Amino acid sequence: MKYSKRKQPLRIRNDSYKHWIVKSVFIYELEKMGHEVEIETYIPGLGYCDLIDRTTWIQYEIDGCHSPRYRYYKAKKYLRPGIADVVIVPIFKLPSDIFEIRKFVQDFIVID
Repeated sequence: MKYSKRKQPLRIRNDSYKHWIVKSVFIYELEKMGHEVEIETYIPGLGYCDLIDRTTWIQYEIDGCHSPRYRYYKAKKYLRPGIADVVIVPIFKLPSDIFEIRKFVQDFIVID
């Protein structure tokens, strides 16, 4: 499956500040581990995904929805050939302290 980068600049009004903070911490943590990270990848028929760890081929989707059923179907929708697993990161109960956010994110990272 071919992936392409988003051609237009991202707008912060489409995502909450929590979403952007968590995504930034994910990028920081994964790159610190030496992983190659791809963000806002367009997937034909599905739209844009948040993060793909190209070292482990794990896709991370940051989601603010409270419903476990919604998160399950979202993970199932994004799982496709070439992706080892989809991890949905619920941010509706995100801590306010940046060090706690970092620990929160570390708990979701799949190690190779």
